[in-house]
Amino acid sequence: MCARVSLAGRRMQDTNRGFAQELNNILRQMKKETASIKLDKSKMRDAVVVGMSDGALGNLPNGASQGGLVVCVRDYEGTASHLIGHESKRIRRVVGSSLASETIQARTLLDRTTWVRDLFHEITGDRMRIILKTDCESLVKQVYSLSNVQRDRLLTKDVYAMRQAISTGVIYSLSHIQAAFNEADAFTRVPCHWRRQQIRDMAEGKVSN
Repeated sequence: MCARVSLAGRRMQDTNRGFAQELNNILRQMKKETASIKLDKSKMRDAVVVGMSDGALGNLPNGASQGGLVVCVRDYEGTASHLIGHESKRIRRVVGSSLASETIQARTLLDRTTWVRDLFHEITGDRMRIILKTDCESLVKQVYSLSNVQRDRLLTKDVYAMRQAISTGVIYSLSHIQAAFNEADAFTRVPCHWRRQQIRDMAEGKVSN
């Protein structure tokens, strides 16, 4: 469905009959399909957008690096979780270290979670807090440090963007978690048995961390 909407969006300038017919077909399919996220309205003000990211240096067959992320909406007490989206893609920028891959992916996660928060704000009127998590402790220290320890100019911009997002209240926090509890870790490597179970639990709304 998302792919069809995206392709139709590219043809918005075409006012021919074919575009109108495609748009009607999409609308008909959307009316048939149902998808919902159930959140207790009384807890919406306490709900948070939780994002987890992971970057793996050179783990793809061609030597390229891979990034994974997971975005969920959870109540603040951690009793309910709703998977919004996940991603596993090759990092298109040149990556020279594990810290660089983690930084790039965390910056991508910032954009994804901000978009989700703004979308829910339009729907519900409530602005949820954003909590980002990564298993790269060095990245967390850099974001909360006043000094610049990144030599790469582009990575420095990524770190500054996350610092500014925290200082201006765009995101609530960036924290370090152990790799075993980082659900995004499953999207940068072949998952073992307990990782596959963790992914199933995540899809069913069970909270692991």
